[in-house]
Amino acid sequence: MPINLFKSSEGKQQVASILMSNLNEYFAENSLARKTLRVDQLQAGMLPQYGVIRESRFIHSGNDGYEMQSSLNNRIIIELFEISHVAQMPMTEFRQIDSDEIIIQRFFDQLKGMNTLENNLFFELLDTFNIEWFSNFDFNSIHSRFQEHQLHFSRMLIHPAMRRLLLNKPVEINVVISELCKDDEVFFFAKPDEVGILPIQMADCLPADDPSSASVGFSAFQQLGMAILNVDSIIRMKYNPIERQQNINTLIKNKYKFIARNE
Repeated sequence: MPINLFKSSEGKQQVASILMSNLNEYFAENSLARKTLRVDQLQAGMLPQYGVIRESRFIHSGNDGYEMQSSLNNRIIIELFEISHVAQMPMTEFRQIDSDEIIIQRFFDQLKGMNTLENNLFFELLDTFNIEWFSNFDFNSIHSRFQEHQLHFSRMLIHPAMRRLLLNKPVEINVVISELCKDDEVFFFAKPDEVGILPIQMADCLPADDPSSASVGFSAFQQLGMAILNVDSIIRMKYNPIERQQNINTLIKNKYKFIARNE
């Protein structure tokens, strides 16, 4: 791709639109919150007000950062907060690249950091849920737990180290694997419509050159909220540490046996 888009303000606006489109696709694929909660694209002036099934958990943005709060009200207005990120490239580096495509990819790689912040906030929200210990479990019991509350078991969130739990997984259950999840915890979720809401008021990307530092840049931001609207829609379990250590010891023992047999 010839380097044409950065020669005019109209071209830079086009690059900003390309970056925002790519970011939206990336968020849809990689945002843990958007895989778990229902996304609500708010129209201008719309109030993010929603009904609560049983106790809500949501993010509050205060002077000291983000706080996790809860409410027993039947309806809540979800506070929106802003997530933003600035991508910069020194002019000296910019002038050495002769491809719009490569430059756009460099900016996109920087702006993807917004998704990391969104995922971290979602895990802080999940961290408000009580822990249940388990050494063994079956998917039928998880199904029954959700059915007791007229909910539908839909997906689970695990660390890559817990893949073995998937051996008997029903086909219809979606699995999200993330290293942000602790390696001894598992989260089970009802359907997104039954879990909570992620309202988005605004999302945009704008040129943000900085003449003082001789750099070319773009700033991306989004105004959104994040709330669990039914605490019965999430089950958080932690693997029994005693049995886990016994299993680890067995794995280590078997590993050394295997090595010994091959020496």
